[in-house]
Amino acid sequence: MNLRFQNGNKLFELACIVEDNPEFSHHGDAYAIIKIASQGFEGETHCWIAAKALADFRKHLGNLSKAHKGTVPLASMDPDELALKVRAVDDGARLSIEGKAGNWVDGTWHGITFGFTFEPEQLAIALTTHAGGSP
Repeated sequence: MNLRFQNGNKLFELACIVEDNPEFSHHGDAYAIIKIASQGFEGETHCWIAAKALADFRKHLGNLSKAHKGTVPLASMDPDELALKVRAVDDGARLSIEGKAGNWVDGTWHGITFGFTFEPEQLAIALTTHAGGSP
């Protein structure tokens, strides 16, 4: 699953690679690379997302795209590394994404909180582009 939401210079990108090696402990789970730009801050991080969490996220994003109401959360296996929600705002006229992402580097926490609105068409395009693919 790949997502990209943008509003001006605010950006959220999620690129997931599903681990397909059955000998690896994260078999079936997704290694996620996250890029964020918000209010002049930028960052890139990575984390693991459980297969079920990613599948549920994708399913509920599909429902949000159709109904234009509700909130869809996603968290990484370590919820400190990625926690976000996509939700309908303005009676579904726009969507928003908000959350936090980061990780420990050399004993110091590096992270970013973010949030912005975006047009619902961006979600529809992302879901259509990756329809029928793996989570």
